[in-house]
Amino acid sequence: MPSLSVLNHRGSEGPAKTYPQRTFPAHVPINAAFPLFYRRFPVSSFFLLPNQAPSWSAHVEGTFQPPADPLDLYTPRFVKGVGRTKMGLCPVCCEEGEKRWFFMKTSISPTTTRPFSPPVAFRTRAREGAAPKERTRVVEGRCHKCRRWVALEGVKDVVLKVKEIYWWKHAAACHRGSGIEGEGGWFVEDDTWRAVDQAEGV
Repeated sequence: MPSLSVLNHRGSEGPAKTYPQRTFPAHVPINAAFPLFYRRFPVSSFFLLPNQAPSWSAHVEGTFQPPADPLDLYTPRFVKGVGRTKMGLCPVCCEEGEKRWFFMKTSISPTTTRPFSPPVAFRTRAREGAAPKERTRVVEGRCHKCRRWVALEGVKDVVLKVKEIYWWKHAAACHRGSGIEGEGGWFVEDDTWRAVDQAEGV
């Protein structure tokens, strides 16, 4: 299975993270400059089999919120706060050893509960009249849904912690549950995935 190396997303020094790659049709290019577009995600280990009671409530902060589908990558399994202060524990980060609370998950579609599809093409566009400390060239990606070219970088020539964020913002507004036909392999096929996949009633 192909894999992609991703530098520490906080910009600090340290070894690169390696993620297994999802599967895509042959016409979809893999751009190594944006590796998080293509990664697989771990299934949450906080799932319940039919008629099973949770056994972890005393060990995890927040209130358990079981999703309708244990393969749901978007819905947080634990929430805290109320109203505008309500936050969810990222189900992906939790499986990767990080405890991170968010108001929303940016790389996963709330409609499909799967990762947003990546661009189907890339190009680099020159920017005329760029001011100092601005980019003179910007990488753009083409959307499978609206067919528009979307800027994958900001105007300011700075390094982002998560460079894929510009695309994910576009995808959240545009894709509306749409994905690239033939895309698959969303999950890391580990012991948790196998347990969920084989569980009766799942």
